[in-house]
Amino acid sequence: MVPEGWRRQPFASLVEICRDVVGMEEIRSFASIALYSLPAFDDGRPEHPAAGDIGSAKSQMPRDCVLFPKLNPRIPRIWRVRHQGSEVALCSPE
Repeated sequence: MVPEGWRRQPFASLVEICRDVVGMEEIRSFASIALYSLPAFDDGRPEHPAAGDIGSAKSQMPRDCVLFPKLNPRIPRIWRVRHQGSEVALCSPE
């Protein structure tokens, strides 16, 4: 039920959904990576793996964004990410 005075509209009309996939070849060219993932969320900070340690394609993140998990949505993991861009910010597809 929508509260009085509110209107119903699709979530996608309120936000920009980014799904810019970065392949393994491009990932290997990055000098420095900040990786945002579910384990990183639980630790409270991004991981900083070597490019060669990443085993699958990732999504590249804009400088200011909000991450929502697709896995286990019952667990509240919403992460506001603002990064300076000195390193490439990637996130897992989940």
